[in-house]
Amino acid sequence: MNQLIGNLEKMITSCPSNGGLVEYSLTMNGEAKLPLNSLLGKKISWSYQGQINCIHCGARTKKAVGQGSCWPCFNNLACNDLCIMKPETCHYANGTCRQPKWADEHCMTDQALYLARSSGVKIGITRGGNHLTRWADQGASEALVLGLFPSRLDVGKAEKAISSSGISDRTGWQKMLKHDVADTAFEPIIEQVHEILTDEQKQFLLETPQTIQLEYPHLQWPTKVKSVKLDKVPIYTATLIAIKGQYLIFDTNEVFNIRAHSGYNIAFSWED
Repeated sequence: MNQLIGNLEKMITSCPSNGGLVEYSLTMNGEAKLPLNSLLGKKISWSYQGQINCIHCGARTKKAVGQGSCWPCFNNLACNDLCIMKPETCHYANGTCRQPKWADEHCMTDQALYLARSSGVKIGITRGGNHLTRWADQGASEALVLGLFPSRLDVGKAEKAISSSGISDRTGWQKMLKHDVADTAFEPIIEQVHEILTDEQKQFLLETPQTIQLEYPHLQWPTKVKSVKLDKVPIYTATLIAIKGQYLIFDTNEVFNIRAHSGYNIAFSWED
């Protein structure tokens, strides 16, 4: 068995700009370490010894919060502020942003409003140019950019108006991992979006959104899924049958959320 040791971070993904197969790489300590698509059908193992390091400052921490942060970084970094989860509450204009320079690069630039089909159809937002990564992280099979807004606050207000009108902003992770995907058409939802948004907001919508389809590496899809967590299952071996979203999927019908274990130090082993 081959082995890598390091602190997990979310898998790096890539795919062609016009869609296609998503390529995954195991990421440790901020670097892509191992292409994963080629490991389908092979046994992989991990061993976790109880060490967690903050993905931002590297400090050892008893518990990771906010997907890999220690408490000081969770409380002080802009990427962990409440407005990241609720962008309509952005307070940059009030002069109270935790890290204005970070916000200039991440929040005060073009922001995409999108529709994605992962389990059902959902509305979502992401930084302009980041849509393919975002869709792959969510396990979307099909998606399109509805519009580009000038700031995270602007797109957040649009998303809030749309989700408050009954269009979901959530992904059903179990259905997504079973590849149980609803066939709801995008067109009626796009029409709803146009009815919901104000004239000022509609100026940022694209005239002809282009649908992109994503495929995920798999030998088969599970019929049911059970999540495995390192704190409860520190040592594990199984055969990899699929990768989707930020999950590894095994022949045991068990799944492992890599991103949820950011900062965990493990020994990761795999067959040739």
